Amino acid sequence: MLSAALRTDLIHIEMDTNQKRNFTALSPTAALGRKIGINQYISFSYAQSFETPTLSELSNAPDGSLGFNETLDPVKSNNIELTYRGKHFIKNDYKLNWEISGFISDSNGEILPFELPEFPQRQFFKNSGETKRKGVEAMVTLIGNILEWNNSATFANYTFKENTEITALSGKKIPGIPSHHFNSQIQLKFRSQLNIRLEYQHIGSLMANNNNSVKVAPYSVLNLSGVKQLPLKDGALKLFAGINNLTNSLYFDNIRINAFGGRFYEAAPTRHLYMGIELSL
Repeated sequence: MLSAALRTDLIHIEMDTNQKRNFTALSPTAALGRKIGINQYISFSYAQSFETPTLSELSNAPDGSLGFNETLDPVKSNNIELTYRGKHFIKNDYKLNWEISGFISDSNGEILPFELPEFPQRQFFKNSGETKRKGVEAMVTLIGNILEWNNSATFANYTFKENTEITALSGKKIPGIPSHHFNSQIQLKFRSQLNIRLEYQHIGSLMANNNNSVKVAPYSVLNLSGVKQLPLKDGALKLFAGINNLTNSLYFDNIRINAFGGRFYEAAPTRHLYMGIELSL
């Protein structure tokens, strides 16, 4: 199967008669897919993408003035992806789904945040040259009568290209993006309308700034939660509870990219319990 499309974008953003930006782009896409066996498929796709700055990015001018950042341009990317997917039915009504994708993405005009000492607690944004993203993503899901087990993983390399116009960034890793991550979630769905979920997440190391002088260590988190539905005559009552960070891991919940004065880190909560009741009428 072969498919292709051509998309045109004309985006106009205006604050007042003196503050306006126009962004235009043509974005072609093409995909080729083929069935290679029983419930197995392979596909290849190419796409050009166009990502405009968000309003919050545009509205922060580095000189501190009100109005749009006139120097901020959209990100344009060329994306290639090869995907193999399939499914297999196992005895006792279990189904196994899987998908493996390899991708390469070249972008021009990567938008990244930075801070200035004159304006503390305020983020600004700029285009930071050409970047390359390449890696592999995998997903496996096992579905049964009461069991659903989802697994996903990414192993990738995200770097500034060697020929980027910003020489100091050439070959550096793009900050704020982990090189790999893994997520596994097991959910039990009982006929008594009780759901129990156990989720494990591992996030690989990442860089906190453009020049890669600050590296954030990897971490893992385990969460446990449960939900019980109680039908009522004219509605439903839902009871839920859980324990987040079950192993009491110490990690950073948010990293402020290119923060001034080394204020990169925002600590995550340690082990904590939550519970609640929800009434629907």
